[in-house]
Amino acid sequence: DGGCVVSGSSSRSLAAASALLGAPNLGDLLTRRRIEVAREQMTIGLAEDYARDTRAGLLKGIYARLFAWVVRRVNQSLREAAAAGAGSERALADADASVEVLDIFGFERKG
Repeated sequence: DGGCVVSGSSSRSLAAASALLGAPNLGDLLTRRRIEVAREQMTIGLAEDYARDTRAGLLKGIYARLFAWVVRRVNQSLREAAAAGAGSERALADADASVEVLDIFGFERKG
C-alpha cells in the first residue's frame, strides 16, 4: 500500500515502547491510519515523513505529561515537608512554596 514500515533494527525498541505504553499495536499506530470511504473502513500506510510526524507528536505528548508529573511530585514533596514541620516559623513561611519550571527547549528544533 506504499506505506512505510518499522525497520528491523528498531523492532526491539518498538516492542519495549509498546509494552511500556500498553499499546501492542504501536507500530501500526505510528505507520498506518484508518480512513472511511463510502462507509467502508480502510487502513492505509503512512508516508515516511507523516510517520515521523506521528512519532514526534507521540513523543511530545509523553514528554509533556512526564514533565508535568515531575513538577507535581516536587510540589507535593514541598507541601509534605512543610506540613511535617508545621510548628516552626520557617515551615509556615515555606507552606506556600512551589516550583514552576518553564521548559523552553522541549522538542522544538529549528533546522
